[in-house]
Amino acid sequence: MPAPTPQAAQDKWERKTSGAGDKWKANTQDGDYAGGVADFWGMSPGEVGASSAWSEGVDATSAGDFDSAVQGKGDKWRRNTERGLRQG
Repeated sequence: MPAPTPQAAQDKWERKTSGAGDKWKANTQDGDYAGGVADFWGMSPGEVGASSAWSEGVDATSAGDFDSAVQGKGDKWRRNTERGLRQG
């Protein structure tokens, strides 16, 4: 196992998100993703998942769209995550 460094975290994120569009699509439609977002923002999953904007956004985004959106964004993810943790 690599040492816990920001680069190791980025590498793991890149591995986990590579080709993850199908899983993302299924989780967002099932409400699992909405539940995590709701927990983070202190809302109920129904408040997030029942929103027409949420449903329309998920429906309009294909698994391939998700894959394209995150591909090559590991460095951006790492910088934003680190910034968020330092500010939080």
